[in-house]
Amino acid sequence: MAATLMRLTTVCVFSLFWLWGLCQPSLTQAGTTDLGDFEQGTSGWVLSLAKPGASFTTTTSVKPTSGELMTPKSGAFFGLLSLKRQTQTASVQLTHEFKAEKGDNISGWVFYLPGLGFQFSHPIGQLQIMRSDGFRLRELYYSDDSAGSGWRRFQYSFVESGAFELQAMVQPGLFADTLFGMDGIVIEAPDREPPKVTVPADIVLTLKGDSAGIKKEDARIQAFLAGASAVDDQDGLLRVSVLHTPELFPEGVTEIHFQATDQAGNQGEAVARVTVEGDTTAPEISLPDPLTIIIKTGGTGVSASDPRIQKFLKSTRAIDAMDGEISLTHSQLPDPVPVGKTKGFFMATDLSGNTGKGAGEIRVQENHPPEPQADFTQT
Repeated sequence: MAATLMRLTTVCVFSLFWLWGLCQPSLTQAGTTDLGDFEQGTSGWVLSLAKPGASFTTTTSVKPTSGELMTPKSGAFFGLLSLKRQTQTASVQLTHEFKAEKGDNISGWVFYLPGLGFQFSHPIGQLQIMRSDGFRLRELYYSDDSAGSGWRRFQYSFVESGAFELQAMVQPGLFADTLFGMDGIVIEAPDREPPKVTVPADIVLTLKGDSAGIKKEDARIQAFLAGASAVDDQDGLLRVSVLHTPELFPEGVTEIHFQATDQAGNQGEAVARVTVEGDTTAPEISLPDPLTIIIKTGGTGVSASDPRIQKFLKSTRAIDAMDGEISLTHSQLPDPVPVGKTKGFFMATDLSGNTGKGAGEIRVQENHPPEPQADFTQT
């Protein structure tokens, strides 16, 4: 009855360990995953091929039958596989499933102290990494010395990504307890996350005159190129490089690539655009208010060279968005400017060939004296 209860208890414990093993995280970012610091117990480890008398627990220290006191290499606890003497004659297996990416590093500590007085079989303490297909990827620790070894450190860098199993195989001695200890087993993932590059907003610039493009030295271009920034989750702020900047930004769309590299060699990149458009906006003609000239009754008009008319013509201006104030021309006025309303037409053309037009008005009026009013005053 007691043996049956023992077997049931062992099966339940093994099942719990198996479930914990399936829940182990996968490393995709920079960081550390614990497989065995044993500060919180033996979660994830599965003990198999074991008969009564085999146990895997955490402990703060252990004193073998002979040799020095074994204490943790990391934290306050380490994992201890203990095989009682004369109860085990075959290997015991201890496993932990996990995932890793190419470039991840696994490291930790192991010791193996086989039972003393071993004479009839070969003691072995072994720790290895197995692929999910059963292929042994790397042997991390091996001892077939009947005296075993104290703490030894192992380290391995994964050359492939996938699901793996950390497997300890222990063949005990016969005449004393066999001890197999592990501690500080971690997987460290390198920084794989590229920096985040933030670029300035796209800009639209207008060509001036008949130029072939806008030079890189233009203040607007320089402000655009200096407007990018980059931040890395590990290294903080980074310098941004601008790739392949042309000396002259031609008419059309030019893509500018901004790039930043963190200390792990990860590169982040983003693109912003400079659009250069030809000048298609016509100059604006600024016209004075209509000019009104009063002449004597019966007059035919006003000479076109009259100072008032010349001042009116000269007060008209042409302003271009790109070229500033530019010269203009006006249509020839009749001479004399007759009584009534006469239009003066103005025109200005900028360096890009855009033409603006406007019309001013000259009003020539006769001076008609007021008609006499009838006197209705009674005497």
